[in-house]
Amino acid sequence: EAREKLVLLDFVGSMMVLTMPKEGLDLEDDGGHDGAEEFGFQLLAAETILEMADYPEFMPSLCSTSVLNFLCIALNQVPAAVETVTHTFVKISSDPQNLQVF
Repeated sequence: EAREKLVLLDFVGSMMVLTMPKEGLDLEDDGGHDGAEEFGFQLLAAETILEMADYPEFMPSLCSTSVLNFLCIALNQVPAAVETVTHTFVKISSDPQNLQVF
C-alpha cells in the first residue's frame, strides 16, 4: 500500500529534482567539494532506483524518459554509480515489455 502511495505522489519525479545540480555548479569542472556532494546525491538516487526496480508498481515511472536520461547521465558522470546503474538497466530489461524503451 505504501508503494502505491509513493507512485501516486510521483516519488521518482521528486527524487529527480533533488539530484539536479545547484544553479551555477559545473559538475564537469575540477571536481570540487560541491561536485562531490552532487555526485553523492546522484549515487544515492541511482541506488534508490535500483531498489525500486524490484517492485512492478514503480516500473512505469522507472521507464520514463526523465529517469532513463538520469541513469545515462549517472552512468557517464558518476564512476561510483556504474555498477548500480548497469544493474538497474538489467532489472528493467528483464521484463520483455520494457525492452521497447531502450
